[in-house]
Amino acid sequence: MLYLSFFLNLLVLIGASIYVAYLMETIANSRRNRILYHSSNVREQGAILAETIKRYVPDTEKYVLVEIGAGLARVAQHLKANLGWKDVEAVEIGPVIAFIGKLRFLFIKPAVRYVRRDVFSYDLPTPAVVYAYVSEEILTNLHKEGRLDGRLVIALTFRIRDLVPTEEIPLKSWQNRILVYDLRSAKGVPASEKKANAGNGEN
Repeated sequence: MLYLSFFLNLLVLIGASIYVAYLMETIANSRRNRILYHSSNVREQGAILAETIKRYVPDTEKYVLVEIGAGLARVAQHLKANLGWKDVEAVEIGPVIAFIGKLRFLFIKPAVRYVRRDVFSYDLPTPAVVYAYVSEEILTNLHKEGRLDGRLVIALTFRIRDLVPTEEIPLKSWQNRILVYDLRSAKGVPASEKKANAGNGEN
């Protein structure tokens, strides 16, 4: 009985330590504008994301789904379960967060392939749907480096600076919008060009 009590207390201590490390790592990364402290609200946004992707990608078997700044990869898991996606990757830089994410998929299905890496050193597959809930700075720099070209990008809340989205979907929560950038055939329309076209009466 004494050994059992010791073992249970040890498990609680390990679990608490991992959780504290997870929070500290997430907050630290958020302050460096690497990732965001809050995760995507899958309950509210999951159905909207699935419906949006279906409109742009009717056949998901031909595409890889990549969630960058994935955290625990709840969005990637939700979309895999609801759209029948076969090839799904979650990219996360934080070692503790990635460890917990990988651990989750030992017990929770469907599992996704978890990659612990900085997205700026990761070659995104193509064709791909890239879901991102990361800062405007990260999205903009990824676009400037050409890492998003040839892909369908779906961003939560934060935009790619100086680039007009293909579609903007308002949300009722504080995560106030979903932005779609279809960069599969072009690099997108610069905001300055869009404004000029509007001034000339073009749509």
